[in-house]
Amino acid sequence: MKKEKKYLSELESKLKGISKKKKEEIINKYQEKIKKEKENNKRIVDILKELGTAEEVSKKEIEKLKSNNKMKSLFKNIKEFITKDIQLPKKEKSKKKKKSKSEKTKYKRRLKYKINKTKDSIRNGFANIKKSIKTKLSRKKKDTLKENIIETKEEIVEELPNVIESITEKKVFESKSTRIRRTIFKTIGIVITICLLFLWLWVTVILMASMFAILDGIKFYGLNIAILGIDILLLIIVILVNKAVLNKKISVKWTIISIILTLVIIALGITLFIKQVSNIDIVKDVSDKYSMTRKYEKLNLPSNIDKKMYISFNTNYDTQYIVEYDNTLENKFTIETKYYESYYDYYMKKNSNDVYVSLSVDFRDRLSVYLENLKENKIYDKNELSRYIVKITMNERDKERIIIEN
Repeated sequence: MKKEKKYLSELESKLKGISKKKKEEIINKYQEKIKKEKENNKRIVDILKELGTAEEVSKKEIEKLKSNNKMKSLFKNIKEFITKDIQLPKKEKSKKKKKSKSEKTKYKRRLKYKINKTKDSIRNGFANIKKSIKTKLSRKKKDTLKENIIETKEEIVEELPNVIESITEKKVFESKSTRIRRTIFKTIGIVITICLLFLWLWVTVILMASMFAILDGIKFYGLNIAILGIDILLLIIVILVNKAVLNKKISVKWTIISIILTLVIIALGITLFIKQVSNIDIVKDVSDKYSMTRKYEKLNLPSNIDKKMYISFNTNYDTQYIVEYDNTLENKFTIETKYYESYYDYYMKKNSNDVYVSLSVDFRDRLSVYLENLKENKIYDKNELSRYIVKITMNERDKERIIIEN
């Protein structure tokens, strides 16, 4: 109820330049509309949304009144123009004496002359109206297309185009080719908006992750500021593209100021981040913090001396094997693998005729190591941490039976 009163009060305040009676009629009309819609179990919010804002409704009603006043004024002028020269004779009081034939003839002639004169006046009047319309149309040709459309919609078919556009969502005064181009432009714009929105969401997620990184102890404020600037810039671009697609007014001043401020934030963030990165130490010798993990496996060779044992090793790099001989090993061989556990996960699978060894990369572990080191303002040598050693020891006489696959 409060929303209804507020809406009607605002509408009444917006209706300026019209009589109190007309104002009351308009208020009562919209009050009745709201009442009918409420009887249909519609929410007041939805009803007011369908009616439009108080400013839009007031403009519409004022323009309608002006249009009606113009039409009434035009018909009034035409009526006055037609009737101004016609003065029908007043009924004279019945006289006892009858008019003579000559008087009747004179009366008829005088009446006929007045009728003919009135006809000529009407013909000349419509000729003048036609001439003024042609002049107006010729003057319109010099105006822009946009002004013609606006003026035509306002003066000739004010209500009809609005009704058609609300039903069909098509512009009345545009050609088929223009409508096709507009539809294609709108479709492309919507696709671009969706892509930009998706990108903006990803940057927002990264921004949130960087905020949590600060709480975790990784205090690279420059990176956070730069990501924040990029996030705001993408949001501004999304808003601008969306307004262009929906053909809404874009404030050039607001756009320029927003983009300049955002670029300043990004530049400030990048500058601060570069300064912070320059203070990071690159540590080549990783032994002060990390040590290699050793995995030692002693395996049996197939009992059949004709059978061969195949060894395969899977990593991201070409494996370099170290082969050593120990003649004390009888029908056995060993595989020793040294690696940094922070970078790899070890896995071995053995069958009767082959052995498969894998050092799988765990990127989450690697990222954790990297972030943990950044807390200390250090980056340990990645190549050293990626290094591993594979040593295979066998009896010299079994070297033909063990096949190492690269």
